[in-house]
Amino acid sequence: MADTSGVKAGTSVALSLDGVTKRFGDTVAVDDVSLDVAAGEFVAILGPSGSGKTTLMRLVAGFESPESGSIRLGGRIVNAVPADKRPVNTVFQNYALFPHLSVVDNVAYGLRMRGIRGPRRRARARELLDLVRLTAFGTAKPHELSGGMQQRVALARALAREPEVLLLDEPLGALDRKLRDDMQAELRRIHTELGTTFVYVTHDQDEAFGLADRLVIMRAGRIEQLGEPGAVYDRPGSAWAANFVGDANAITGTYRPDGDGARIETDLGEFLAGAPIGSIEPGHAATMLIRPENLSLSPVADQTRADQTRADQTRAADGVRHRPERANAISVRIRDQLAVGSRLKVTAVTPGGKSFEILQPRPGRTGLSDGDDAILEFERSAVLLYAADDPGDAPAPMKG
Repeated sequence: MADTSGVKAGTSVALSLDGVTKRFGDTVAVDDVSLDVAAGEFVAILGPSGSGKTTLMRLVAGFESPESGSIRLGGRIVNAVPADKRPVNTVFQNYALFPHLSVVDNVAYGLRMRGIRGPRRRARARELLDLVRLTAFGTAKPHELSGGMQQRVALARALAREPEVLLLDEPLGALDRKLRDDMQAELRRIHTELGTTFVYVTHDQDEAFGLADRLVIMRAGRIEQLGEPGAVYDRPGSAWAANFVGDANAITGTYRPDGDGARIETDLGEFLAGAPIGSIEPGHAATMLIRPENLSLSPVADQTRADQTRADQTRAADGVRHRPERANAISVRIRDQLAVGSRLKVTAVTPGGKSFEILQPRPGRTGLSDGDDAILEFERSAVLLYAADDPGDAPAPMKG
């Protein structure tokens, strides 16, 4: 089970969940979840459909009630506090702006709900429009704005109540890619300027990794992993998490300890890896996962080198270890190459038919053509090693 604290000692906690469970009939939507969010932190909750991320947010907002466990906001248990009395506010994918009100009056509506009247209300509304860079559009109606501008109005209105925690439920889902990128930058800027605690629910991995101080990875109602984005991507706590937060090439074999690392005996030969993530018994099945961007391709200088690599792999499969400099090398043939944005996606196939996906920067193109023989290589430090019975099947991640 993942460590769900992650808040440094002495840091003020804005939101605390302790053993929270929520059921809908026989379905456990949120299963004994505990989580602390520090004041001023930006936390993104990421997971596949049905993982419980939206239900968790609705529990914090007060739209749902837990069967067990406690929810604290600012140290106060709020299980029985109605949604409109909690020190939180929510920004949804649907902007829910009042079409008959101007932009400034939409923002001022939240202030009116707080009992702020007259000139003070108008002045504060304009301060918030300054914050979201819409000062020049105060008199416009919502239908006169772009989708990104409408979302900024909704954000300003939500911030008008000065919530201790701002909940954002897939707020950028209705925007196109360019607007989403622009709004991500705006959200980070606004969060930095205000210092308000943000809890952001999304299925979009690019958003989650780009915005959050910490990620919460949800699976089947529980927290699968919690940590900083770089740590979650580079060292996932499970094969499931590794597959969910990014693409990976898998090689399965037999685990043998080797000093502070491992040797993996496979049908493709013997490979070196670092220490396993989790425990694996010597002689038991293990799965190596390697990110596409951590694989490299080099042309075969001549057929002799290709034949030597194949011979090395054959001997390794028979129990003869590779030389260290050739430890993680596989003979492959290029099947196809596809330009994907700034990268080149290459599919390569072994003589036995196993395929690998490789990502390389386009400026440094492989120098290879479809049908060419090549050497596929990777460092032992690039290997994510798990017990083979660690379920690594994850739904295809949403990349936006």
